[in-house]
Amino acid sequence: AVASFLEQYYNERDLQNFWNRFDIQHLNVKVIGPNPQDNPGLEAALDIEYITGVGEGIPTWFVSCPGLHDGQEVFLEWVINMTSIGDESPYVHSVSYGDIEDTISKEYADRLDDEFQKFGATGRTVLIASGDDGVRCNDAGNKFVPEWPTSSPWITAVGATQPDGALHQESSTSWSGGGFSNYYPTPKYQIGAIADYWAQPGIPSKSYYNVSGRAYPDVAAFGVNFVVAFKGSFTSVGGTSASTPTFAGIISLLNNARLSVNKKPLGFLNYVIYNKWSKVPNAFKDI
Repeated sequence: AVASFLEQYYNERDLQNFWNRFDIQHLNVKVIGPNPQDNPGLEAALDIEYITGVGEGIPTWFVSCPGLHDGQEVFLEWVINMTSIGDESPYVHSVSYGDIEDTISKEYADRLDDEFQKFGATGRTVLIASGDDGVRCNDAGNKFVPEWPTSSPWITAVGATQPDGALHQESSTSWSGGGFSNYYPTPKYQIGAIADYWAQPGIPSKSYYNVSGRAYPDVAAFGVNFVVAFKGSFTSVGGTSASTPTFAGIISLLNNARLSVNKKPLGFLNYVIYNKWSKVPNAFKDI
């Protein structure tokens, strides 16, 4: 599923055009919430087109979440709704939205984390874009400013890559969001990876960020030059809003393979990927 906030909707004709252009299997997308066809948004189009394009053939939901919480997205209402659906709730949820961490009350963030933990315990995976503003900076220029809810330790944060050299390698984009949370301490599953990061030359001074915080993103995927069908034509976009539904499509295919041989879905990914990385480092490419 893709979660859509801030009155971002997709147009069914655009989605059909995208599928036809790239010879992608057609699906009956299940829409939860409003989705007026005359008011499409580029973000919503990108999300639904690429989660269905990469996760081809996987039953897919578009979850529209109207309304605001303190002027921002209703993340808590969304995850409670998805959990309350029970067994029918999709196994993978892609979220391309986020806010600056310190604009959200710690009480609200902690409440959302409680729901993320419960949702993950049911075998669900939540992937959240790491943002498109690098590390951000405060007005004084002496501290980095983390984003949220991608900074939560109970979701998997997704950054963006770009082609490097002869297109057979990838590197981080200059704008891919990342950093260390001021709300959450370093989770145990991440300690080894962070130690390796600090051992590298040329990293920013530790005075800029919380060295005891949860680091993000956890993974990254291609995030530039995505062709999107929008308002009857095709346009090119990029961002972690592109890499997140892409990675969600991949996880959906992995779940499909597991379920086909009576294995459980991957669920909360971070325990899996950090544990696998520590034992089989070449299972992943370090970005």
